[in-house]
Amino acid sequence: DQGRLIGRWASPGGHLEAVAAEHDGYPRAGVVHRRTVARAGDDLWFVVDDVRGAGRHTATLAWLLPDCEAPRLGAGALLLRWPEVDLSFEVEAPSEGLPAPCSLYREGNRIAGEAIRHAAETWGWRSLTYAYREPALTLAAEIEAALPLRVITWLHLGGPPKEKPRPDWAPPGEGLCAFRSLTYAGEELRIRG
Repeated sequence: DQGRLIGRWASPGGHLEAVAAEHDGYPRAGVVHRRTVARAGDDLWFVVDDVRGAGRHTATLAWLLPDCEAPRLGAGALLLRWPEVDLSFEVEAPSEGLPAPCSLYREGNRIAGEAIRHAAETWGWRSLTYAYREPALTLAAEIEAALPLRVITWLHLGGPPKEKPRPDWAPPGEGLCAFRSLTYAGEELRIRG
């Protein structure tokens, strides 16, 4: 299994940043996973998971999150509320239709969304030390598709964003990262190389 950093970029004003890396840890499946993480401003991030290879595969994406009271899961979107802050997640699979179907797990049990075939009994728990566990949330999406596959997760502090960055997407797995350029709040980040 080999992982490698592909690159890191920042806009001249510093409000946009991106980093891309990939690994070939699935040799029997013949796929390569590339992840691009981008930040737009102080409260919006998006993560692009590109899976390259041939044939039809099932990809499972799982985010481990802090537990909270009354999480709200809608069509591909999750809203978490704490007294200090709101956090929203949106999961998209552009090639398979928007949004990606998601499920939410707590303490090993599905509490919202459709059941996922490859769910793990450890979903919805976190362990900060050995022999200790506490409830958490796991947001999971399972997508079966022909490769290449792209899954995008949007994360925003403060509830759903009023404006999203505008990426000029590269095809999945091509170029240095998931997009050629990114525009947000009057600033632009261009990926060169």
